[in-house]
Amino acid sequence: MKINLRGDGSLNPSRILTSQVQRFRLWSNSLTISRSRVLRAAPLALILMHALTGRLNRRSLLPTAVCTPGFGVKVDSRWASGDGGGGYKTRRKRARLGTRDNSRLPKFGAEDAIRDPWISNSGGNSIDSSLKNANGKGKASKKTNKTDVVVAVLGCLHGELTQAYKAIRTASKMANVSVDLVLVTGDFQAVRNSADLASMSVPQKYRHLRDFHLYHSGRKKAPYLTVYIGGNHEASNYHAELPAGGWVAPNIYYMGHCGILRFGGLRIVGSSGIFNYHHYESNRMEEFPLKSNHLRSIYHVRESEIERLIQAANADSNEVDILLTHDWPRGVAEYGDIKDLLKRKPYFKAEVRNGVLGSPAAARLLNALRPRFHFSSHLHVKFAAEIPESVCLNHTNKTTGGESPVKRGRSTKFLALDKVLPGRGFLQLLSIEPNKTKNARTNTSTPLQLHYDPAFLQTLSNFYNGKDTKLVHPIIIPQNFEATAPSSLPDGMGPSPLPERTNPQALAMANLLGAEDMRYS
Repeated sequence: MKINLRGDGSLNPSRILTSQVQRFRLWSNSLTISRSRVLRAAPLALILMHALTGRLNRRSLLPTAVCTPGFGVKVDSRWASGDGGGGYKTRRKRARLGTRDNSRLPKFGAEDAIRDPWISNSGGNSIDSSLKNANGKGKASKKTNKTDVVVAVLGCLHGELTQAYKAIRTASKMANVSVDLVLVTGDFQAVRNSADLASMSVPQKYRHLRDFHLYHSGRKKAPYLTVYIGGNHEASNYHAELPAGGWVAPNIYYMGHCGILRFGGLRIVGSSGIFNYHHYESNRMEEFPLKSNHLRSIYHVRESEIERLIQAANADSNEVDILLTHDWPRGVAEYGDIKDLLKRKPYFKAEVRNGVLGSPAAARLLNALRPRFHFSSHLHVKFAAEIPESVCLNHTNKTTGGESPVKRGRSTKFLALDKVLPGRGFLQLLSIEPNKTKNARTNTSTPLQLHYDPAFLQTLSNFYNGKDTKLVHPIIIPQNFEATAPSSLPDGMGPSPLPERTNPQALAMANLLGAEDMRYS
């Protein structure tokens, strides 16, 4: 074989005579990196060796043996690689959309999950701040205050339940705390079987069983009490069984289309789904089996649910501690590190500039409830902001302005989290002190329990049967989980969605409220 070299010692591609090497044309016009720079940087002997064996990779301009993630090599495992940069086509797509290769941005680790994520560190509510306040060495007992509730907040779960629990365990050991409650801000994907997969509004390539079915069947047990709201990638036929909420597996609770719970003296408000103008003012009309258009409309937020939450939350003298929405509230980006946000998500620039990034429904909830904390996800990036007390987020449009918020004498700390993948900011641990200790923990050895919020139950009762059910004290949510479908179906049973089932938990809630039909809330 004859290989011609230039005077500077580099390869002369036009003189490479071997047909095997010619198949890997180094001078391809699609390459975005200088051929001469690579050839000078790489050892000449290594290039000659791979030229002789025909192992040159034209996309990376390097021998395949030394290709790195982000330059055309498929990584074996997501959990070993972080969010790698992808191949040549992926880089071209990013260039066209103006996106950035996140593999070159700083990664998040367990230590980031216990740091204070807010720009102004007033309040010291992060685990890291609590431990430092306890003593200068950063070591403390299980809690700095016996009434504090340690909460682990997760972003979009996408069915990665086991990996999320492992991350929580690692972060809690690092912080030397015991987690009381896990909150998931949507895209939980409570998929029991192949029929549930068909009720998810996602492309076929994303329909994976994941590991929730192991918890549903009892083969695994959730190590922490887990409460979640729905997002826009859910097993809709399962959620339809529990419109007012219920246990989807032992120790895992779904808040329904909308709901208010009590836990350890904290008042938690949740709104499932995402905003869509076409369905916001309409009633729920979806029927089973779900049609193609209903696969999406079923996870769209309804105005009646937002108003129901506002009515119930403000009917009680207890303030809202935590608000959960899958969508970001519209206008919240202005009150955080917007420069870092656009560095990570540059294709948000137009929406931020036009004031349309986020949901007006979520902004209305934040304005009216003024929670201490507002947690969200959906946009797959960790972002913290603090909304001053005097600020009203724009929930209508940029020119008309929003309504005046309910004055509660405090600002709201907002935190959006990423999806559950390694190296991503999907987890945050917080130690939250209840405002009132009436329903708070009095004995640290006694596990906390979930309670129904009485004001919300009264609102539901009035919605379903037009009567006010007089409830004064929170009611403990019974542990009445019962499987209504198998945890996995044989391959031959087909992927069509199962018909809507009557869940015993929904019947129990209907009896509590004196209602007949709990399907549409």
